[in-house]
Amino acid sequence: MLPIILQLSFVLGLIVVALFSLVVDLLDKGCLAWHRDSVGYLVQALIAYICILISAIRLMGYIEQFEIDDDISEKQSVLSCFTPVLVLSSLWLIKICCFRVKNSIMHLAITVSVASMAFAFESHFDDELENAPLYIVAIPVSCILMALSFQQLLEMYFEDDECLVVFHCYDSRLKRFFGIFNAIITFFFVVSSILALYFLEQKYTN
Repeated sequence: MLPIILQLSFVLGLIVVALFSLVVDLLDKGCLAWHRDSVGYLVQALIAYICILISAIRLMGYIEQFEIDDDISEKQSVLSCFTPVLVLSSLWLIKICCFRVKNSIMHLAITVSVASMAFAFESHFDDELENAPLYIVAIPVSCILMALSFQQLLEMYFEDDECLVVFHCYDSRLKRFFGIFNAIITFFFVVSSILALYFLEQKYTN
């Protein structure tokens, strides 16, 4: 978990620096359409990374305590570690319902998968007799990865705004190739991960 936390902290620091630089430029040159859109994207990214980082720190602490004391599940619910992520999912759902969002189906799939991941982790670590196996926990995470990769493909091939196509280099054959390559690799990765966890579960239970 520590490498993930460090990576999230690094990205969060970059967002804060970019947002500060943008605000300074905004005060210097006035509010332009570019400033407005960029501030909106950065604020959304800031909120998302803060929620994910808090959840990752809480989950790491919970897992460390779980390795020391198995009875921690009776004292603290693992779902409390994912409360920031559930808040993020709620905000994301409000955005999808109240504003015009491109590829809304993919965004909705990611939102549902994030919430499902939190409840799957809760079921895996709780002290009941029937616990969700680890490969079930991996399914929502796999759905998130697949939705992100396919959303990137949709943006590349079905972007209507020609300015955004040129700005993001969506017309580049090399970028489209790597987009397809990323989707294929992600598909094989999630399928192999779920199958590997399933066979490990069968090996240790049977």
